[in-house]
Amino acid sequence: MPSEPCPSSESDRKDIVVIGAGVVGLSYALWLLRSCHRVTVVDREPPSASTDYRHACSYGDACTIALGACLPVAMPGILCCLPGMLLDRDGPLSIYWHDLLALAPCLYHFLRASGKRPVEEIVAVLGEMLRLAEEGHASLIAEANVRDLVRRHGCMYVYRTPTERGYHIEFETDRPLLHSSTCYPSAGFYMVPLSQGLRAAGTVELGGLDKPFRKVRTAVIERRARCFLPALGTKTSDWLGFRPSMPDSIPVIGRSSVGPEVLYAFEHGDIGLTLAGITGSDTLPIDLSPLRPNRY
Repeated sequence: MPSEPCPSSESDRKDIVVIGAGVVGLSYALWLLRSCHRVTVVDREPPSASTDYRHACSYGDACTIALGACLPVAMPGILCCLPGMLLDRDGPLSIYWHDLLALAPCLYHFLRASGKRPVEEIVAVLGEMLRLAEEGHASLIAEANVRDLVRRHGCMYVYRTPTERGYHIEFETDRPLLHSSTCYPSAGFYMVPLSQGLRAAGTVELGGLDKPFRKVRTAVIERRARCFLPALGTKTSDWLGFRPSMPDSIPVIGRSSVGPEVLYAFEHGDIGLTLAGITGSDTLPIDLSPLRPNRY
């Protein structure tokens, strides 16, 4: 996916402000710099050693470029599963009930998106974007000279019967316990081998940004992870990260109705790391209308 040529004259180069230094914002800024624009990135908690930016976003979440993640969260039959998931303290979904009224519009659109026809349309949109994701990352990875950080070991999905129903934990490991990302769908989390140990990340909690960290959520992930990997060492850290997402699991990419000089690129949900490399490209060869900001 080649970058756009530099503007022919200085007057064509723009001063652009990117709000948000997450993986999508930084990738967008890199694409703009490649086109020779002047770019300023603004973030009150930038990814630096002096800030605890893990709480500002999902901090790489499961550290996985999930090229096959075309299925939305809202799938047919989810309505029947929701009561059981919410009543199960160890389940992958939790909600702050005091926020239920404020969440009602989002939940309404979430359930509307779970029909057979909407899901087929969502899968088509995400699939088209994901087919471009690897190429979009490749040039940025090469430019940053971090090819050694990429591991091509695929992803393993683990299913268990009977079914037991963004928090993150990292563990010490004396030896490699996994060689590839491993997903446990019914419990809603990934386990990913890292250079500093192993990360377990996932589940969904609905609530405001001001709600406190709940240890019970990471305790569930830790218990499930140790069930699969009894040799896991000491837990070294745990944290809560925010995962902006839309009810239909499709990102928002497009111009603001307030002014054409404002461009939105956010709400990537579980696949922000995966789609970051193509989000800022001016040559994205897909129909962006399903991603428009005013679709609701």
